[in-house]
Amino acid sequence: MVRAVTPAMKERGRGAIVNISSGSGFSGSGSSIAYAASKAALNVMTYSLARALAPEIRVNAVCPGVMQTRWWREGLGEENYNTFIERYAERTPLKAAGDPETVSEPVVWLLEGAEHVTGETIMVDAGSHLV
Repeated sequence: MVRAVTPAMKERGRGAIVNISSGSGFSGSGSSIAYAASKAALNVMTYSLARALAPEIRVNAVCPGVMQTRWWREGLGEENYNTFIERYAERTPLKAAGDPETVSEPVVWLLEGAEHVTGETIMVDAGSHLV
């Protein structure tokens, strides 16, 4: 997709790309080794693209940790899900697990504002890499 949008953004003289990665790209944890490795690769690709496409195009990544989603709830069952989220939140500095809305806030900021920010990976729940 980056390859597809780059010419139009360069011609326009500006643009912003936000990759959705994961805290697993920093910690090596997650649903599988391949998942964590692919997220780490996406983080490095974000840095590389930020350098390659600047100054016209800014490239950043948002890295959620554990998210409060239907996927976790259905996979774990209601009781296990609630315990999992509570324990996870206890181990993060902000004492909370994120949700889709908490991911959207930094994405919108990186796209619509953040004019002097590129090559950054932003952790959403401020602690996912600590787990």
